[in-house]
Amino acid sequence: LSVRKLAEKMIQISDNTTSNIILDNLGGMETLNTEWQRWGLTDTHINNWLPDLRGTNVISMRDMARLLYNLEQPTGWLPEAQKSEMKAILLGTMNRRLLVSGVPAGTPVAHK
Repeated sequence: LSVRKLAEKMIQISDNTTSNIILDNLGGMETLNTEWQRWGLTDTHINNWLPDLRGTNVISMRDMARLLYNLEQPTGWLPEAQKSEMKAILLGTMNRRLLVSGVPAGTPVAHK
């Protein structure tokens, strides 16, 4: 599978196997934790392969807001083409039961 297809499965259906493949190919947990710290995501850590049944993999609301904010900025961590791809993947999430409640019909909801 391409990285794009792996990312789609990881986000859109919460597939743990594809998440682990991506984590491994990006250098593993230690490499990603170091990179996230460099990005300023001080409350984001991955400590276990998925599924993390002990709940030790964490991201704070502040770090999530920072990530989403940077997706909407003209400059930032990623080129525009990659930001567009990320948004398209987030818009395709299959489980839409909880987050769209009360949102007007037809409103795009991008989430994980």
